[in-house]
Amino acid sequence: MSNRCYLTCTDSTQIYPAAGDLPDFDPEVHTVLSSAGCVPLLWLCLFSERDLQGRKIAIEAEEPIQAEAPIALRSSALALLEGRRDFLCELFADNGGLTHHLDMFSSRLSAYPGSYLSIEYDEIGWLYAAPEEFAALVRLTLAQLDAGSPSAKEGLVELSTLMIERRFVTLDEAPNADQEDAWNYFRILGEGYIRNAPWD
Repeated sequence: MSNRCYLTCTDSTQIYPAAGDLPDFDPEVHTVLSSAGCVPLLWLCLFSERDLQGRKIAIEAEEPIQAEAPIALRSSALALLEGRRDFLCELFADNGGLTHHLDMFSSRLSAYPGSYLSIEYDEIGWLYAAPEEFAALVRLTLAQLDAGSPSAKEGLVELSTLMIERRFVTLDEAPNADQEDAWNYFRILGEGYIRNAPWD
């Protein structure tokens, strides 16, 4: 089974709303996108380091674990992402920039009900030598994004598993793209969960 993460949009003010904080949590309604084996590039760009929040969550039949993840008002997260547009496009200028992807991503998030965006990514942390290593990389990358530091690129690339030597294709190009380019498309945006995203 793939280690997956999920971008959620709910009215819960807690991270991991699927873990019981929102009794009527419906994956078809509240899970905006999913991804296997990585945290897609644009997901983290919605958040600031100050958006990180801790919480104990239950994992199946095991003991509760202490988790940390970002959560923010959707309106604030989208405004932050838009404010980082020029920075992100410059950061990945050698790949053709991210204007196309940012437009599609923002449009997808704007269409969902729910006030708060968050990422459920504990399973991605299990891919690292220790969950603390993953958490530290996320925190560092968010801090670098906040500072507008080019160093953020390193963390974004590692967390998203991007093939950085490839040009970022557009939606029109994706069906005929090489496998590596198609891989990058989903590592930037993620993919639909239950309901397809426009780029699936």
